Amino acid sequence: MLRDLRPDHEPSLPSGAYQQAVRDGGRRRRLRRNRIATGGVVGLVLTGMLLVGNPFEFEPPASGIVPADMPAWPVDPVPSSVPGRAVGDGVPMPLPYVPIAEPFATPGPCNVKGTPAEAAACELLVVLAVDQDVDELQRERFLAAADEGEQSDLAEDDRTWLTHRTKFCAAEAGGGEADDELRVARCLLASSQARRVELREAG
Repeated sequence: MLRDLRPDHEPSLPSGAYQQAVRDGGRRRRLRRNRIATGGVVGLVLTGMLLVGNPFEFEPPASGIVPADMPAWPVDPVPSSVPGRAVGDGVPMPLPYVPIAEPFATPGPCNVKGTPAEAAACELLVVLAVDQDVDELQRERFLAAADEGEQSDLAEDDRTWLTHRTKFCAAEAGGGEADDELRVARCLLASSQARRVELREAG
């Protein structure tokens, strides 16, 4: 028994145990280094978040307070309002041009040598073409007006002419005769042609 306690007596290890112990020790050291490195990275990230704030969170501003660097929502450049009335900082909306509103329905089939109604349809098609010229001339002078007061006067002149043309030509109807529509259509055409000449000469 005393012989077993002598320093020169060492217990024998199983075959391969020493190599396995060396490998286990190396693996434990690598795991410990990885944990230390991971902990360092996490610490740096947390420190950065404390310094600059969490980039994945958005803190809404208090009611009525907007940060200076926050972009504003786009605003409609033309606010909805009644034309001609003041909006915003007291800047009036420009008066809109009102195009010609024809007093007759869309013309039917055109046949110059057909019935009076078909011949009248041909005349009304020409009226529409002439009124396009009249409309463009009226629009040009309206937009070229010096101020809103002049625009109002021009718009009133356009309305007066159109109202007079409608009433005057309606009186051309003879009271149920077959060619009433044709006479009215010819009257409208003559009035529109005269209006076109007037506007061209004035411009």
